[in-house]
Amino acid sequence: MATIDLSLARIRSLLSHLPQYTRPTIHVAGTNGKGSVTTMVDSILRESGFTTGRFNSPHLVHVHDSIKINGTSISKQVYEAASKTVGNVDLDKNIGATSFELLTATALYSFQKESVDVAVVEVGMGGRLDATNSIPDEAIVASGVTSIAMDHQAFLGNSLDLIAREKAAISRRGKPCVIAEQSDLKVKDAINAVIEEHGSKAFWTTRAQERPWSIKSDGPFTPFSLRPFRPPPPRPISVATRTGSIDALLPLHGDHQLLNVSVAVGLIDAIREYQPFHRITDLNIMNGIRDCHWPGRLEWINFTDFPTLGPNISDLAILVDGAHNAACSSALTEYLDSLQISGPRTFIISLSHSPPKTPLSTLQPLLKEGDIVTVVPFSEVDGMPWVKPVAQAELEATVSGLVGRSGRVHLSESLRDALKWAGTNTQNGLVVMAGSLYLIADLYRLLE
Repeated sequence: MATIDLSLARIRSLLSHLPQYTRPTIHVAGTNGKGSVTTMVDSILRESGFTTGRFNSPHLVHVHDSIKINGTSISKQVYEAASKTVGNVDLDKNIGATSFELLTATALYSFQKESVDVAVVEVGMGGRLDATNSIPDEAIVASGVTSIAMDHQAFLGNSLDLIAREKAAISRRGKPCVIAEQSDLKVKDAINAVIEEHGSKAFWTTRAQERPWSIKSDGPFTPFSLRPFRPPPPRPISVATRTGSIDALLPLHGDHQLLNVSVAVGLIDAIREYQPFHRITDLNIMNGIRDCHWPGRLEWINFTDFPTLGPNISDLAILVDGAHNAACSSALTEYLDSLQISGPRTFIISLSHSPPKTPLSTLQPLLKEGDIVTVVPFSEVDGMPWVKPVAQAELEATVSGLVGRSGRVHLSESLRDALKWAGTNTQNGLVVMAGSLYLIADLYRLLE
């Protein structure tokens, strides 16, 4: 069983023996929304003509998916070559870097080798002692902090303000730090205190606002439908900038994305003060938001596109979301409620074993009496053998208590079995798959 040893000593030693990292970098921390923010920032930068590198963790399907150049995962061969270079340094210098430190160094080495114009880097866990915080001060052009919630308390602290301090510690002297609107005053105070200590420049954002759909600027409106399936349309929004506001269509679903898009635009707006980022226009921002895609997060998959999976599966509309903590589950619940779909809800659920977080704390905001649920383990995670699913018996007991006698709970041995069972038992054609990104990864493998 691998343990997490938070320290910057090993990764700094490792990087000191690799080519100096000089790529201009946007660094993003937070409990939830980091991936959404980085994918929007990356999309806007590419729309503006910059070559980009992006590092997200955990990976969705394959470990090399966590490293992207210009929006595309580096190939397995390129990853293995870069990883070998980094691994050899680790062995030769007897550094003893952790798996995540090796992966982080591989990402930074790849971005440097490709000479990307800008790198967009997501923090793995926390911030202050996360391996990504080894990026030199001179390379950081801006930092971002998304919403703060309880998670990883064993490493980050048992209160929101302690967790906020850890995450805000990625801010750098003299550089902008763009922060999501926070509901807890103690979180705001903690973030402001750290940013002042670091000599950074705080830029607090305000939640983007939904606006009416405009046929003139947004095009024809196509409403959501389960049968026949039509995915929910993008959301028309207005997001504030330093000099005004930008109207855009946001394809990432859920109210929480109104916070995330404000951070993404805030980061771009902050760096527009500096060369070579002056050239980013409001139109670039609008188009970059419109074209962004973040797999496995409130993502709709129409199984009629995959008829070979069988009749009970190919008729389904699947909403997949890697909701893995209480805050994510609450966001998923809000989104499901907004769809106003009648009838009992059908879920495919898997959770990773991650104490002190419990299945009850994660699922209580999501499941309710009368829900139909099948529980399934996810398969071994590529490059992360220590990650294990919660035992089915434990998960079944938790789910049974939440759905009550009017609900149904089923155990599936594989994802394909779970899909067949859900397809047979759903009463409205919708199945929600949630609880772990590793479960979503199994779905993507099934669809390959």
